[in-house]
Amino acid sequence: MKTVYVMLSSYNGEKYIAEQIDSILHQTGVSVTLAIRDDGSSDGTGEILRRYASENENVKVAFGENVGYAKSFFELIKTSPEGFDYYALSDQVDVWAEDKLKSAVDMLSEKEGPRLYGCNPELVDRELSHIGYMRPPTKDDFKKGRYLIDKYSYGCTMVFDPALRALAVSHIPETKVSHDNWLGLLAVFCGEFVFDERSFIKYRQHGNNVTGGKSGLLQTWKRRMKNMKNLSDLSRRDIAEELLNAFSSDFDEETKDLLTMVRDYKKSFKRRMRFFFDKRTKRKSAEKNFVFRMMILFGKA
Repeated sequence: MKTVYVMLSSYNGEKYIAEQIDSILHQTGVSVTLAIRDDGSSDGTGEILRRYASENENVKVAFGENVGYAKSFFELIKTSPEGFDYYALSDQVDVWAEDKLKSAVDMLSEKEGPRLYGCNPELVDRELSHIGYMRPPTKDDFKKGRYLIDKYSYGCTMVFDPALRALAVSHIPETKVSHDNWLGLLAVFCGEFVFDERSFIKYRQHGNNVTGGKSGLLQTWKRRMKNMKNLSDLSRRDIAEELLNAFSSDFDEETKDLLTMVRDYKKSFKRRMRFFFDKRTKRKSAEKNFVFRMMILFGKA
């Protein structure tokens, strides 16, 4: 039976976290170790975690200062032990199907790594009633140029092999990039991202994390403005530099050319125009692509 080391970062999750932990501990066909880092919760989350740790030898809990979810997950990844067959990430509010990890392991074991698995989450409300599904990515979404600009990553669905873990541990990024985005980038640029269109996770929509469902005109434009801000906050130029600094010796010339173009586009008008017209980095929708091309012109990419 394959072993899976599951990493969960918690923060003020007393309402739903027990339900998620139960779904992790009841996975079938694999042997699970659950490592939880609490990111400075101020509610009853700590008490719940202590109870699970005292009742289950395969539940490990660490309590840390509040550093934010991305840094908390990077800390979990950095301190994850060697020796497991696979590694996985988990949010604190979702619910997994009992065969989620086994299904991921079956797909990942078909080839050697570095390999990262993700599946399509089912959107549910607070009571786990079905809302819909996320629009699945296409093969083009996992091409290097597209993924660098228009990433597809839901960390709560991710499972990966020791080879990808080793890459992640070898270089924790200094730039502002989320843990799941970084793992996705490592898979696309250094290995393979394996996507499963099936759904094995109920992705609970609540409060500020609402992703799916219908929305009115005002909500649509609010979301667009938020997406524009998120784009400007996440520098593709910095990410390209991180990848080149850490893994350049592993890249072919085409990959180096792509990353160098993105890293150096501000150095001259000619370089900026090359990036502006580059087809490899075309975003998925015409609207998003237009916004991003304008950001290139204004040096905000």
